[in-house]
Amino acid sequence: MVKPKVSSKGLYISLPIPTSPWVNIFMDFVLGLPRFRGGKDLIFMVVDKFSKMTYFIPCHKGDDACHMTNCFLRNGEQNFTPTLEFYEKESEILGRMIPHIEFLYNKVVHKTTSHTPFELVYGFNPLSPLDLLPLPGMAFIVH
Repeated sequence: MVKPKVSSKGLYISLPIPTSPWVNIFMDFVLGLPRFRGGKDLIFMVVDKFSKMTYFIPCHKGDDACHMTNCFLRNGEQNFTPTLEFYEKESEILGRMIPHIEFLYNKVVHKTTSHTPFELVYGFNPLSPLDLLPLPGMAFIVH
């Protein structure tokens, strides 16, 4: 049996457990998207480690760290309310779906917290348009 030649260079340290929203965050990028409004082709994701609430911020692949930070802070100035607007017809569907995807993502119960990000950050789940539709009665379903 061959033993690996790579050895650990230090102790593993667990990350601190967040105690409130938006104190600890992590960021990631979604690449390989078709171009949408203004030639944007990347989504900058910012995730709150406490609640798992995620914001999807459209950017350009060539944007630098300073620009990405400004995009994030611009959303923060609006109490982290995403303002994703898309007008170009070429990628109209993608542009229109990103805010809905973000909303639905933040409304799903996460395995690690047993709650939705909306519940952990705001204390409740906001209603979606589907929640406002009347459900058909059982007689309608049976027939």
